[in-house]
Amino acid sequence: MARVAELAGVSLPTGQEPGVTVATFVAAWSTAVTGDARTAALHAAIAALIPLPALAREPALEAIRKAADLAPRVLRAAIAEVRKGEKDARKQRVQARPATRPGLPIVDFVENRDTVEGLFDAIIQAILPANRFFRFERDIVFVRRGYGPRLVDERVLPGLLSALVEVRFLSDRENGVAFQRFDVLPGDLARAFVHSPRVAAKLPTLTLYARTPVYDRQWNFVGRPGFHAASGIFYDGPEIRPSRSATRLLAVVQDFPWKDAVDMVNFLGALLTALTMPHWGRGHPFLAVNGNKPGVGKSTLARVLGVIAEGQEPNTVSFAANEEEFEKQLATRVEAGDRVIVIDNARTSRPIQSPVLERCITDTRLNFRRLGGNTAISRPTNDVLFVLTMNLTQMGADLRRRALPLNLLIEGDVRRHPYASDDPVGDALADRAVIVAELAGLVDAWLQQGQPVPPSPAVHSTGRKWAATMDAILRVAGFEGFLSNFAASEHAFDPDCELVCDVATAHFGDTPRTAGEWAAVLVRGVLEERLTDARGHARPVRAQATIVGQLFTAYLDGTTFPVGEARVQLRRAEPRRGHPPVYSFEPAD
Repeated sequence: MARVAELAGVSLPTGQEPGVTVATFVAAWSTAVTGDARTAALHAAIAALIPLPALAREPALEAIRKAADLAPRVLRAAIAEVRKGEKDARKQRVQARPATRPGLPIVDFVENRDTVEGLFDAIIQAILPANRFFRFERDIVFVRRGYGPRLVDERVLPGLLSALVEVRFLSDRENGVAFQRFDVLPGDLARAFVHSPRVAAKLPTLTLYARTPVYDRQWNFVGRPGFHAASGIFYDGPEIRPSRSATRLLAVVQDFPWKDAVDMVNFLGALLTALTMPHWGRGHPFLAVNGNKPGVGKSTLARVLGVIAEGQEPNTVSFAANEEEFEKQLATRVEAGDRVIVIDNARTSRPIQSPVLERCITDTRLNFRRLGGNTAISRPTNDVLFVLTMNLTQMGADLRRRALPLNLLIEGDVRRHPYASDDPVGDALADRAVIVAELAGLVDAWLQQGQPVPPSPAVHSTGRKWAATMDAILRVAGFEGFLSNFAASEHAFDPDCELVCDVATAHFGDTPRTAGEWAAVLVRGVLEERLTDARGHARPVRAQATIVGQLFTAYLDGTTFPVGEARVQLRRAEPRRGHPPVYSFEPAD
């Protein structure tokens, strides 16, 4: 009965008849000797009669008035005092009522009294200490540990808020504030909350969500789980402290059949890129993992990278020559929050050319059009490592310039190649915390030496500062040669480079010739497939000259070709004004 009376907003019935209440009052009034005692008796009688129906209540109140010889206005004032006292008592009971789940803060919303902005301000103040709701560009996101950011809309907001705060709805009535219910935020208020610029302005800004410790733009190490307000980075992983050892790191990377030692150094540079990603949102290359045959470990290497960088095996997509289909696959993974996207075992009869991938590598922010609508899938910073794995990789010129080459080589039967571990991915996952700590130790050693830059640092067309910094960190740790195989790999990834190398081998030392004269020599030689049509007939003379001129022009940038023990390069000269240029292969500078 007490609970029902509280929820209904009325006094608890006394169970006494009106006549009994009047008789009790008369006895108390006649024996009272002080004014306070008479007031208490009057208020007790009024409180007992107020809950009764009017037909029973009014005659009893009139009997009390006559017995006490009170004026009507005095009785009305006493009734008002009793009602106000009950209202104040109910309000105190509601405010003292505990939440349905102890520990969660309570936000009160009194209908017909409180403003919507006041309610939103109270909710924000209650949820801010939890560091779960953030402003991410133009959207509001909720970060769930272990899962990452999730876009907040009016459909999911009530449930997400209920994990952090209890909303108590009250009603401002004539007889005081009455408790109604604990409830989630209604749909109209949820829509207003999500779309309110004022709400978004009061939430902290999220710049990066990472499952790997990172160095912020001031080179402070973010290795403690949670949100770091100074950098806007939310680190969602175990606490990591830099370590000066590199034992476990080397044990993981040395097990792969690298073509050269520099390929392993390049892979270490890729791992360091993941730890220093806040610095490279404006430029970092993608990883081109090249194998000389199937089974050399390209996909395994990509998964090891993903395990170390993200704490889980990366999702893979397939390369599609159809750009719309390929863009849809990449956009899906970007929207899911992946920071390592593997384009696994790309197969194509032609060199890979993809404007979508080229744009993803160099854009400051990733942006895709959502299929079937006018909305966009975007990420404010380009913090994704794209990985392309392929056998005997062949790529177009723009992709070659954006690649970080990682070459794997096994001579003979790949099944007989000895590996120190049967499960390198599982081993990397088990020891991930140690490996990441050792990588952070490499960066710390460089920082403690004052961030030295070598006199002739590595250079890369995608990011000069990135290349120089990675090279500097690796050199301090004793790893030399970062990106020293870039030019050789760029040529190896180029299907035309081998053709020009064959021309240089066959015609080194020949007299200079025009493009048309070279075409006449090569039409039945190295370039026969280029200079003849599908029926095997020679193309027109002018077309042949254009093909040869375009091919040679691409290698006038100082590219050298091995011819025996020497290296030669292609040169162009204009013997006389108004005459076509001539080309020749001469010893390299």
